[in-house]
Amino acid sequence: MCDICHQVPCHPRCPNAPDPIPVFICSGCGQDIYEGEDVYHILGEQFCERCINEAREEAIYEDDEEFHFDI
Repeated sequence: MCDICHQVPCHPRCPNAPDPIPVFICSGCGQDIYEGEDVYHILGEQFCERCINEAREEAIYEDDEEFHFDI
C-alpha cells in the first residue's frame, strides 16, 4: 500500500504513481496522446486536438477575378 495515497495501485495523481503510458504519438507534433484524451484518425495517422485546432480555419468565399473563365 502506498504511504501517500493509501491505495494499491497508486491513485493516478499520487506522486508515487508511475508515469502514464501513451496510447498514440501525434503525427503532427510528435507529442504523446494518453488514454482519455481526444485523438483524431485521419488517413491512417493520429493527431492530437491541438494540431487539429491549429489546422482548422473558416471557409470564406472570395470573388477573385483570376478564377473567372470566359465562355
